[in-house]
Amino acid sequence: MRAASGEPLSFIHLLNAFASVSIPRNRSKPRDLLGDIRVVAVCTALCGQIAFTDMEDFTWDDEHWLRMFLELPGGVPSCDTFNRVFQAMDTHRSEAAFRSWTAGLCGPAVEVPADTLSVALPRHLAIDGKVLCGTKGEGTNRAAALNVWNVYEGLVFGQLQT
Repeated sequence: MRAASGEPLSFIHLLNAFASVSIPRNRSKPRDLLGDIRVVAVCTALCGQIAFTDMEDFTWDDEHWLRMFLELPGGVPSCDTFNRVFQAMDTHRSEAAFRSWTAGLCGPAVEVPADTLSVALPRHLAIDGKVLCGTKGEGTNRAAALNVWNVYEGLVFGQLQT
């Protein structure tokens, strides 16, 4: 996979994390790259969509952006291609690779040296709730969102409408 200028480092790590997770494929005609398919699947899921048709639609909609860091040699993978890849994938190894990638996004735990001991501090997560502006309703009936924010990395871990 090529690295385009200004390519997000996290996608390089995602591709590397999944590099060791292979699936049986017809090697005579590898039209689509496994790494490309997995990155598109993760991006689609991060946007709140999980269906194979959503993955194909996401690729069509954002093909220009995706080609900045993916090859997509066979063009946009079909929803059937996403389905076949996920059917053949070892879910345990894929989950371990995904966890490895997300752990890398958070950076290392902070080491605080002291004269008598060294303590590994957990990463600082901020939990924040907001009432959404412009929502209809009175008092507690207004729409609100709850966010979990990784302060050190500047990443939103999750968001839930309440």
